[in-house]
Amino acid sequence: MTLIERTDELNSLIGELSSTTGGDGRVVLVSGPTAVGKTDLVQAFARAASERGAVLLSATATRGHRDRPLGVVAQLMRQAEPHSAALRQLTENAVLTATLHMHGADDAHQVRPAVLHGLWSELATLAQARPIVIVVDDLQYADVSSLTTLLFLARRASTGRVMLVFTLSADADPGRSALRGELLRMPHCRRIRLVPLSRSGLAALLAEVPGMRERPGVAAEAHALTGGNPLLARGLLLDNRRPAGEPAAGLLVGDGFTRAVLSCLHRTDGIVRRVAQGVALLGGENDAALVADLLDVHAVLVDEAMIALRTAGLLGFDGFRHPRARAAVLETLDAEDLVNLHARAAVLRHRQGDPPLETARHLVSAGHPSAEWTIGVLTDAAEQALAGGELDLALSCLRLADAQCSDARQRAAIRTTLAAVEWRIDPGTASRHLPDLVDALRQGLISGRHEAIVIEFLLWSGQLDTARAALTRLVERPGPPSGEAAVTIAALRPWLGHAFPELGRLLEDHQPRSALVRPARVLADPTLHRVDALADATPHGDGVTRSEQLLAKCDPDELTLGTIVTSLATLMYADELEKADSWCDRLLRAVGNRRAPTWQALLTAMRAGILGRQGNLREAQQQANDALKLLPAASWGVALAIPIATLILTAVGLGNLDEAAACLGVAMPPGLFQTSFGLTYLHARGRYHLAARDAPAALADFERCGEMLRRWGRDEPAMLPWRSDAALALLALGRPGPARELLREQLDLLAPGQHRTRGLTLRVMAAAVAPAERLALLHEALTHFEASSDRLTLAMVFADISRTQELLGARPQAEAAARQAQLWARECGAEASVRRLLPATVRVDVTEEALPVVPEERVTDLSDAERRVAGLAASGHTNREIADQLFVTISTVEQHLTRVYRKLNVRRRTDLPWELQTEGGRRG
Repeated sequence: MTLIERTDELNSLIGELSSTTGGDGRVVLVSGPTAVGKTDLVQAFARAASERGAVLLSATATRGHRDRPLGVVAQLMRQAEPHSAALRQLTENAVLTATLHMHGADDAHQVRPAVLHGLWSELATLAQARPIVIVVDDLQYADVSSLTTLLFLARRASTGRVMLVFTLSADADPGRSALRGELLRMPHCRRIRLVPLSRSGLAALLAEVPGMRERPGVAAEAHALTGGNPLLARGLLLDNRRPAGEPAAGLLVGDGFTRAVLSCLHRTDGIVRRVAQGVALLGGENDAALVADLLDVHAVLVDEAMIALRTAGLLGFDGFRHPRARAAVLETLDAEDLVNLHARAAVLRHRQGDPPLETARHLVSAGHPSAEWTIGVLTDAAEQALAGGELDLALSCLRLADAQCSDARQRAAIRTTLAAVEWRIDPGTASRHLPDLVDALRQGLISGRHEAIVIEFLLWSGQLDTARAALTRLVERPGPPSGEAAVTIAALRPWLGHAFPELGRLLEDHQPRSALVRPARVLADPTLHRVDALADATPHGDGVTRSEQLLAKCDPDELTLGTIVTSLATLMYADELEKADSWCDRLLRAVGNRRAPTWQALLTAMRAGILGRQGNLREAQQQANDALKLLPAASWGVALAIPIATLILTAVGLGNLDEAAACLGVAMPPGLFQTSFGLTYLHARGRYHLAARDAPAALADFERCGEMLRRWGRDEPAMLPWRSDAALALLALGRPGPARELLREQLDLLAPGQHRTRGLTLRVMAAAVAPAERLALLHEALTHFEASSDRLTLAMVFADISRTQELLGARPQAEAAARQAQLWARECGAEASVRRLLPATVRVDVTEEALPVVPEERVTDLSDAERRVAGLAASGHTNREIADQLFVTISTVEQHLTRVYRKLNVRRRTDLPWELQTEGGRRG
């Protein structure tokens, strides 16, 4: 490679060679940080020296040479053999002598004076013809006898045409640093210090890669990663080579950089490498005192080593410049050393009061806590890791604490938390802990939030009898609920009555007030603060307001997920579908980076149900399938009914009865029909039977829904309008009287504002009356669906209107309503099922049409007369029919329609919004 920012240094070396050629020998010491380019510089100089006619003798010292007598000198003299056989013979004799004395006492590495004088005499004689250049790279690794010889030659270099060039690393150990001092005391010795490349130097180096020069800021980015170290920079070059024409995105840091780090580390001296390992093990921390304690090395040596690592570009002032550098250094530790250092680091961090999470990282890596204090550190660290989204670390901490803990109560709490964290990933995995946890619960070893978590596990897995026994023991404890018992009740009460109505009754008379839930331990626990907030929020406000208050307070976790699901269901049953969908999105974003598939799956299933209620069948189906991909069916417990019910309903709505039947073939967990989830499943099964024309089976399912709701005291049509569904089954069985009775009962139970359920009821009621009375009910149903967002049922109502108009002989009106039905059905993917509801004689092709969207404010701009005309036109009446009904001329009708089209920005009557048909329906 081209030398970069080394021209002045190379010219200086060539200048010293000129002095040597003139008879004034020189010694040059090239020093600098590890891998800063010393070798490249002297190699370039060696080529220049050869080109100028000098005799070049070069050698590279390695760590292996330190125990090889005259190993470096032997390298040099072998190259001298073509010029002087005597030099080679002298060296071989000296090596032999040194080898024979290797195991002697004091003179093992001594070189005999005769040999030294002989070498110099031969070199000086040889140099009379041509100057001699001796280059030794990495002098710090040379053996003692070679150093003795080279120093002898260096002292005499000024008297002959001999130039010696040595490279010496700035981080050489103290013994070799003395060598540097001795060389520099020689008057004919010059020192050249190399420094890392500047940003402009790095830019020139990076320009060797196509496309790099054009990237703004790349040199600064590379400098931040390498500190200007050419070796590290060339590693980056390898990582960023791309095929010609391929755009360069970010600066990649890959295997090339990693190999360069390892190569750079290998070139450092022992203490420097050891300090790098210590810093890496401590997470990149530059605390010299801590590193010194960890390695049992004097702090002064650690400081010097850190300086060497910084100048070499491996370390910045805040630790390693890139995580790959730290990882590479850690890999140089063997397994036993790594474990021992982590164990020592844990003790040191605990002793100096570092956060539990930092201490626990070392305990987990060591794998064998050896002191009682480690249990508390591990459990505290697990809480912090969970809060920070480090799920794997939390699991490791809890598993290690569980394995080491000997106290039964403490171990039960640890195992409960461990099971809760595993439950986030897969409840099937966490279930293996349940038998032990139930035993601990019966023995009274678990209380408070841990008790609530174990009861939740029992409920989820369908072990309702065991859960009932646990709840009974909880409420039968003497005295009002306070402390730990109040925490358990506060965590369960907001959602238990919704999901498990019969079990929820056990807690109805045990409402913990927040004043009772505030012992000192609760105040110190952020998790229990949230439970305390739930206890405050539950008694106040109507259902929608209270649900939104709870959702605003609930950060998803094991203690709040039930409350979240219940609150979302409440919004859904109150027809606040947009609010429910918005909260689902917000909560899914909140758990998206927490690696909690169970939470994601449950929230995704809830969102699928909300989308299904909105008539967005395709997306609802996709979301329900996504939920089942996030969590296998075997792990869902009783909540499996949520996505399965949605899949059944969407398949029925899309006209795919075989898919619905396949969903019904999925085995459900025990205890399902004691839960609200089972109610949802039962209702979906009834809808399938109805679509499959099995009215008796459908009626049985719907009546069972009603029986369960009445038994639970939860017979609210907005939650589940079983009566209107049962009425449809009764009508299919030819029993209109009982059907009308159920429908009137349902209307009486509805509260104001429950538009969707009222619209559903009116639609079925229209099917139970004569065609002449039917239109008014259907148009009234439309007004209620206008206030909701259920597009599927809206399409079905239009299909009912089309069929009714056809029965009444109003073909244009039937076609207009059929067109609206198919347009709305296409919006939610239910064309096939809605098409079956249309009269056989009416077919309107809307394959190329888009559903007209008219802003509401434009509709309100219409005058009363314009609305009446537009409403009749939207209902399919001709201009003459409109004129006759309103007692105006045809010309007046045409003028009104012209103004309506202009105000609404539509081109024809078939583009008029369906909302206007209610005007025409009232007068039709």
